[in-house]
Amino acid sequence: MKSYLSISKEIRYDINVVLQPKEDGSLIRSEWSRKQLFYKFGTKNQMLGEDNPIFGPAIQLIRETYQEDLSKIFIDNKFDHVTCFFEFFGPNSFAGWHDSNDKKEVILFDINLFKQGLISAKDFYKLVGHLKIPEILYEGKFNKIIEEQIRDGSFPGISFEGIIAKGPIDRKTKLPIMFKVKTRAWLDKLKNKCKN
Repeated sequence: MKSYLSISKEIRYDINVVLQPKEDGSLIRSEWSRKQLFYKFGTKNQMLGEDNPIFGPAIQLIRETYQEDLSKIFIDNKFDHVTCFFEFFGPNSFAGWHDSNDKKEVILFDINLFKQGLISAKDFYKLVGHLKIPEILYEGKFNKIIEEQIRDGSFPGISFEGIIAKGPIDRKTKLPIMFKVKTRAWLDKLKNKCKN
């Protein structure tokens, strides 16, 4: 199953980007096929079954929240194999830690088409914009003012963790250009949790 690419911390000021809030959770990937629908699941680094005490509930959440709608979209667009990427989180999730008592949710944030790769932000919102996905906080060139507003947590619609910026497809790598910016409050909380 396709893995998700590592998102750079190197900010690009020279390209147009779409900014999305970054929910503070864990990545769950799921493979969909026309015959089996969502049938294969994994975390960032390993395969996942429903018996996993932490991440297992994400499987049912993905099927309940997205399977019917995404299957219709994929079939209508004549896609045979798709890998979807979700964030799995609860109100007290933080930096990969999850409170077992929390009610969890999943949100779709990216799509990889078989033999084509990750789709652009523009195509993502065109394809699944009516479903539960991250809202667009901003479109246009990134700049120092926006960066500082994200870092201090004052940018409208920002999550506690920060943002993901998605730009155009890179001509060399054939992958979307992406970078992330964290809030200072989130980084300070992480330092405190990890004892610096």
